[in-house]
Amino acid sequence: MLLTMVPFAVGTVTLLLNAARSDRKQERSWHIIGGFLVGALDLGSTGLISDPWLGFVALTIGIAGLCAATGLFWSIPTGMFRGLAHAAAAFTLINVVGNVSGLVIPAVIVMLRVATGDFSSALLLLAGLLLISAALIRIVGEPADGLAVA
Repeated sequence: MLLTMVPFAVGTVTLLLNAARSDRKQERSWHIIGGFLVGALDLGSTGLISDPWLGFVALTIGIAGLCAATGLFWSIPTGMFRGLAHAAAAFTLINVVGNVSGLVIPAVIVMLRVATGDFSSALLLLAGLLLISAALIRIVGEPADGLAVA
């Protein structure tokens, strides 16, 4: 049971280190994208590794990348909608998408697990979603310094 805390303990450390580095460099997008890419690579490889300890290491690194990116995510929309009246609607939309995903994705993972007999396809799905997230962050980017999107 204590092993389940290891990936998230490592994730907490990487979240703090990535946030501190992002603050020093005054850059957010690439720190988020890097975390999503590390998460995608390692979660995807976890599904393809047969050795349980090596899979655990890959899972730990994947969760660490995801935690590092998630800690910085809200800086992008906050910077874009600073002081705008429709900021609440944008934040609500982001939360709704996240909550619906939190409802739908576990059911999809169960269906994939039942259909294939293992979690490999589910982990590959999650890796693909992280790649899409990285691409979306790259497309949206960071708001220009001092400028908000109208």
